[in-house]
Amino acid sequence: MTSLLPVCPHLGLSSDPSLIRTEPDEAHRCYAQIPPGEPDQERQQAYCFGSEHVNCPFYIAPRPEDSAIELEDDIEFEGRNPWQLLYIAALGVALLAIAFIYARPFLFPATQESAATPLAFAGITPTTATPFPSVAPTPAILPPTPYATPTPEPGGRVIRLSPTGAAVAWWESADARRARVGDSYLYAGAFENRVFVSAFQLDLTRVPRGAPLRSATLRLTGLDAERFLPEAEGVWTLSLLANDEPIELTRADFQSILNAPAAVTLAPGLAAADLAPHRVNSWELDEAALKWLEQQLLDGLATVTVRIIGPIRGERALFSWDSGAGPASGGSPPELILALGPPPATPPPLPTQPLVVATLTPTPANVLTVAANLLTATAIVKTIGALTPTPANVATPTPIPANLATVQAIAFLSGLPPVVEHTPPAKNKATAVYRSQYATAVALTTGTFTPVPTDAVTPVYITATPTPANLATAVAYVLTATAQARSGFTPTPWPYNALIPTPTFTPWYITPTPTPASAATATAQSFYATAVALTTGTFTPLPPNTIILGGAGTPVPELYSLGERAVVSAAQAVNLRAGPGLEFETVGLLEPGAVVEIIAGPRPDDQYIWWRVRFAPPEAEPLEGWLAGFLLGR
Repeated sequence: MTSLLPVCPHLGLSSDPSLIRTEPDEAHRCYAQIPPGEPDQERQQAYCFGSEHVNCPFYIAPRPEDSAIELEDDIEFEGRNPWQLLYIAALGVALLAIAFIYARPFLFPATQESAATPLAFAGITPTTATPFPSVAPTPAILPPTPYATPTPEPGGRVIRLSPTGAAVAWWESADARRARVGDSYLYAGAFENRVFVSAFQLDLTRVPRGAPLRSATLRLTGLDAERFLPEAEGVWTLSLLANDEPIELTRADFQSILNAPAAVTLAPGLAAADLAPHRVNSWELDEAALKWLEQQLLDGLATVTVRIIGPIRGERALFSWDSGAGPASGGSPPELILALGPPPATPPPLPTQPLVVATLTPTPANVLTVAANLLTATAIVKTIGALTPTPANVATPTPIPANLATVQAIAFLSGLPPVVEHTPPAKNKATAVYRSQYATAVALTTGTFTPVPTDAVTPVYITATPTPANLATAVAYVLTATAQARSGFTPTPWPYNALIPTPTFTPWYITPTPTPASAATATAQSFYATAVALTTGTFTPLPPNTIILGGAGTPVPELYSLGERAVVSAAQAVNLRAGPGLEFETVGLLEPGAVVEIIAGPRPDDQYIWWRVRFAPPEAEPLEGWLAGFLLGR
């Protein structure tokens, strides 16, 4: 007897659920989902055709009583005349139609109920986590539950924070390495002994630093209970994660999120009776949680991560909340509502980051030293293990200070006389009068200036040696240094009050030479370059601050002054990004004609020149971000 390959009982053709083909096909549908999904051929090969279909997240095992009923039906109809069966079937359809007409008001009341939503899977990059293309279910959206919004106190404000699509994710223990980012669901709990956990991040940059937190409320709205039993056991909890190290949801795995230390655990936990689609679960942050969040804002925290954990055991204890992203969302994302007191006139200073000063490793003086260093590093890796990576707060001492503040700090730490900038004498009477009036104003408002110590010295400014413009200059530098070393010449060491000023980067934009359109043009350009080299010399090399624009004929971007206003000149809405580059996430959209204020820049990258702008619409919160310069105009 030929053994048949096991096939998932929920698989069928799009035209007839009772039929399947002998191998994966695009016409197959997964009828375990509502509406039926469209599994691709790879997923059919992995799950639908074979014994692995019982491990598919959409698989629902038939109940024993269902199998018994089907078996009895088969026995009852065995041996009947086909015309009898046809007559019975027609009679049954007529009875069902009559029952449907008269029972419709009772079976389908006016209140809409949400459609069952499948457990979705997403990769890291896409914003939709459905593993195969299908018509997204449209959940029935009930009217939002009314709840009171705190009234801001005089001088204070109320801010509502919700995550973006790139800041919501969930993980499962069966695929622990991959994060499902941007999905509609925030899953937490257990299903068929697999554990699910979710997290989302809220942007805190809109919260004024130093403003006291009067109250904070976190709200989640239920979305899906397809794999959830009301009698499920366990507790669902929310935690605010500690921020010792930044958490990147796209790179985090199941274990790191599950084991991340919680700074605050919100009370109370939720039982199964507290969970239902469209139901709003709400938490009020207590005094300790408010103090923690307030301190995080003072420390310059940009985001806060919220984790959702449910039961870690159970067959059907998996519930999901609405993330606010993706096609299945009901439009009710997580929301943190902050009631703030009046912010201070001047934001408090950010705390100084502790630095670990490490000795600068000298450049090897010869090839033997390089080889010895490599052999030492290889021996360490083989015997002890890889070297501990350098932490982010390690700083190496600069051989020569680049600014006056560093010189003053070095002098203070070394117990040397202080270094004070020399004030040149006034060149005219107007300058002298201005200085006198300024000193008087400082004395009346702040107090008299701190007197200059008697042993103070002025800084010595050293002009940096320019980078050689050609090979001949570099060779001359080397020959001069070699001759000095052989003659026994010992250079005078720099005094402690010496510094090399840091040059200000001023971009120089040039248009690249267009590619020759024909062989004759290329030959002419080659002859011209040869003639210039033989008669005048080689072309002057481009300076290091040169920025070559993207293509021939590209107009030089406009330069703006800080505080200047510009207009979005694009023909359609443009993305406002969190940083100066296309790799940064979108923080908002600006419509054509929007007037913005230039607050930072320019910041060039490999493609564009970026400007940080502030958009302040009437009766709305200001929005800040980065725009490419070609999208702006005067």
